[in-house]
Amino acid sequence: MAFARRLAEGPAVAMQLAQRLVYRGAEGTGWLEALEQANTAMAIVQSTEDAREGPRAFAESRAPKFTGR
Repeated sequence: MAFARRLAEGPAVAMQLAQRLVYRGAEGTGWLEALEQANTAMAIVQSTEDAREGPRAFAESRAPKFTGR
């Protein structure tokens, strides 16, 4: 439960996309298609405000405040 809570506190966009990738992988997505989907997901995640908040919070020695944007 502690691990689940920790995941739930993470950046929502990244967590949602990771979950989609896991489900698609379980459906038998081919290797190349899975890599393409992962690359697309990474590009989306890296463009979010939360992607900037994580390193900023680390540099400031504080807990991140993710907004889901």
